[in-house]
Amino acid sequence: MAREIPLMVSTGYPSPVANDLARISADAIAARERAEAASDAAKALVVNQDARLAAIEPNVRPTHRQYGYGDDLTLTPADDWKTIIEVYDGNGVITLADGDYVATRKLTPKGRLIQITGATLGGARVTASWSLGAGTRSVWTGWNWIIPADASLSVRATQAALSMTDMVVDGSSLGLSGVQLFQMIGGDLSFTASARDFEVRLGPGITAGIGIDRGSLKVAGNTTAARVKILDDGSSNQRNCIALNQGSSIEGSGLHIINTAGNKNGIGILARRAATISIQDASSDNRFEGLYRGIIVRQKATAHIAGALFKSCREAARRMEGGQVFYDPTSVSFSGCDALLGDTNPTDGVELELGDITVTPTSDWQSIIESYQGTGTIWLADGTYTATRRLKPRGKPFLRGVTLGGATINANWEFLQGTGARLWEINLVPQDEADLWLRATMAYVDFRDVTIGAANVRFTMAQFASCAFSDIRFAAVLRDLNIDLGQNIGEGWDFDSNTNVKVAANTTDKRVRLLNRVPAGSQRQFWVFDQSRMICDGLNILNPLNVVGGIGISARRHTMLTFQQSEAAVDGPHNRITGQVRAMILRQNSAASFQGTEIKGNDRGIQTQDGGVFTYGGSGLDLSGNTVDHDNINASTGVTQYGLARPMMLAFTSGSTTIPAGSTWYLGLSYAGPGLTFARIRIPRNGVLRNLSVRSSLGPGAGQTFTATVFRSSADTALSATIADSATGGEDLVNFAKVNAGDVICIKIVTSAGAAARGFNATLDLE
Repeated sequence: MAREIPLMVSTGYPSPVANDLARISADAIAARERAEAASDAAKALVVNQDARLAAIEPNVRPTHRQYGYGDDLTLTPADDWKTIIEVYDGNGVITLADGDYVATRKLTPKGRLIQITGATLGGARVTASWSLGAGTRSVWTGWNWIIPADASLSVRATQAALSMTDMVVDGSSLGLSGVQLFQMIGGDLSFTASARDFEVRLGPGITAGIGIDRGSLKVAGNTTAARVKILDDGSSNQRNCIALNQGSSIEGSGLHIINTAGNKNGIGILARRAATISIQDASSDNRFEGLYRGIIVRQKATAHIAGALFKSCREAARRMEGGQVFYDPTSVSFSGCDALLGDTNPTDGVELELGDITVTPTSDWQSIIESYQGTGTIWLADGTYTATRRLKPRGKPFLRGVTLGGATINANWEFLQGTGARLWEINLVPQDEADLWLRATMAYVDFRDVTIGAANVRFTMAQFASCAFSDIRFAAVLRDLNIDLGQNIGEGWDFDSNTNVKVAANTTDKRVRLLNRVPAGSQRQFWVFDQSRMICDGLNILNPLNVVGGIGISARRHTMLTFQQSEAAVDGPHNRITGQVRAMILRQNSAASFQGTEIKGNDRGIQTQDGGVFTYGGSGLDLSGNTVDHDNINASTGVTQYGLARPMMLAFTSGSTTIPAGSTWYLGLSYAGPGLTFARIRIPRNGVLRNLSVRSSLGPGAGQTFTATVFRSSADTALSATIADSATGGEDLVNFAKVNAGDVICIKIVTSAGAAARGFNATLDLE
C-alpha cells in the first residue's frame, strides 16, 4: 500500500492530480501506473487517496506543471515549506505566515518564477542559504532573511534574477565565520526600499558582502524616507560591501553604505575590469559614511556619481589602473573626509566631473561620450576624432566644438530609447563607409551648425540614416548646416513611425541645405517621411552638380509637412527646392502646406497621388519654372489644392516629455514646455479651427484634471477640453475659433496641483 505523502491537494482536477502525485512520490508513481493499467477499482483507489490527502493540507493544490502548484499558497513554519519552495513551479505567490523558518539544507528552488512574500512586514524570519539556478527568477518581499551559522556562501546565483523589496538581510550574528553574503554570476540583482528601509547587515563573520560578476545590481529607495542601506559593523578594514567585476554594473538611487561603528573601516563599492558605478539622480539621497574608502575604481572601471554625500571617510574615492571617477560638483558633497580622491597611478586614471568636460582626440573620448549622463557640455578641441566602434550614448550628451567646425568626428551612431545627443558646431563623417551612419529609435537628436559629409564616392551604404519614433532637429545659426550625400549612397534619410522633424535657420543668410549629389536622372530620395511630421523654416534642397537628378522629399501614409517663413525674407523665400527629378512626392493622404517657399528648376515640381494634397495661401508658394509644375498621377484620388479651404489636421505632441503637476505649459508640433516661443506654429491660411481632441498617456489621478485650450497669438480661444480622474482623453466638437494666415497657435495645458506628470498628444482641424 502506498504511504501517505506530506503534501495536501484538492481533488478538483483528477488527471493533473495523478500526474503531480506521480512526480512527487515514488509510491504515487507506482500507484498511478497500476491505476492506468488495472481496472476502474484501482483508479478509484487513487482518487480516494487524493481525497484523503486533500483533507490534511488544503492550502496546496496541484496543477498540470511538473513539480508545480498553481495560484497562491500560504505556508507556516509547521509545513514542509522547504520542499514546497524547492518544487514549486506555479505562477502564484507563496506567503509566509509570521514565525521562524529554519532550513536544514541549502535551498535550491527549481521553478522558473518563485515569489515569496511575508504575511506581515518583517513577521517571517527565514534562516537559510540559497542556490539559484540558471534561468530562474526569484522575487522576495517583506521578510527577514537570517544567514545561517553553517553557511560559507549565503546565496549563489548563476544566470539568475533575484529581486528583493523591503527585506532585511541579517549577517550580523556572532556565530558566523568566513561567510560571503552574495555571489551573483551573470545574473541580475535588485534591491528596493518601499514600505521600509531595505537593510543588509554585515557582521564580523562576513568576509565579503555582495559580489557581482558579469551581472548587474539595481537599487531604488522611495521618494520619501525608505532607503537601501548596506550596514557595515566596521570589523574589517578592507571588506567590500559591494564588489563589481568583469563588466558588471550598479545603478540607481537612494543607496546608503554606512559604517555603523564610525571607525572608518570597510570599502563601499569596488569596481574593476570595466565595471560601472552609476549613482546619478542629482535630486536623490545617496550616502557613503564612515568608511575606509567610499568607492574604488580600477582596471578601466568607471564611476558616475550625483546626488551623494561622502561623510567621515578616510578617502571618498580612489582610482587606479585606468579607473575613472565622474561626479557632479553641484550635487555631490563631502563632509569630514580625510581625503577626497586618492590616485594610485595618476597617469592612467582621470577624474572627470558631470559638468563641463573638454576632450581631445587623444582622450578616451568614445567612452566619455557613451557614458556621460551629466548636464554640462563636452567640448571637443580642434582635431579629428576617429571612432573604433559604433557610438551608442547611454545618456544625452551635449557635444560642441571649441571652435566652429574645428572638430571632426568620424563615427557611426546609434541612439536607443530614451537616449540622444546635441551635436553643435562640429563636422560629422561616417567612419564605416558601407553601413548605416545613424540609427535613432525613440530618441532625441539635435544638430546645429554641423556639416554631415558623405560626398565621396567611397561611401556606399544602402541607406544613410534612419529614425523612428524620434524627435530630430536641424538648425543653421552661425553657418549653413549641410548634409552632403554622394552618388553611391542608395537612399538618404528615412523618418518613420511618428518621427517629428524641425528645421530652423536664422533670418538672414544661413540655411539647412540638403545636397543631393547625384547624376542627371537619378531617382535617389534624400528625405523620406512615413507617418511622420516636419515643420521647417529655412530648408534648401539642391543638386550641387548643377544637373537635374534626385528626389528631394518623398512623403507617404498621412505625413504632414509644414513649410513656413517666420520673418520677412532678406534674400528671398526661406525654403527652396531646385535641381531635382521630383522636388516633392506626396502620397497616401500626405499633406504639405506652404509659406515662403519656392519650387523651381526641377523636372517635376510636386507629384501627388493616392490622396496626397498641398495647400498654400496667397503668394506662399512659387511653383513655376519646372518642366511640369504639378503632376497628379491618379487624378481621381489625388487632389491638388491651391489655397482652397479643404480641412487639414494639425497635430501637437509632447514627445517623450511629461508635463508636471501644477503647471501651465504649451504643446507644439514636437515640443512641451513653459515657453511659447518653441511651441507656436504658424497658420498657413485663413480658416476655422474645430474638433479639438486631446489624449494623455494616463489619467491625471483621482480628483485631478488636465485642461487643454487652443491658444491663439496671445489669448485663449473657446476651444477647450478637460481630462479628469482616470480618463485619458477629452474633446471639444462644439466650439470653434477663426484664424488668419500668419496667426500663431499652440495648445495650452494646465495641470492641477496634484495631477500626475503625463505626456500629451492633440489634434485640431483647420477648415
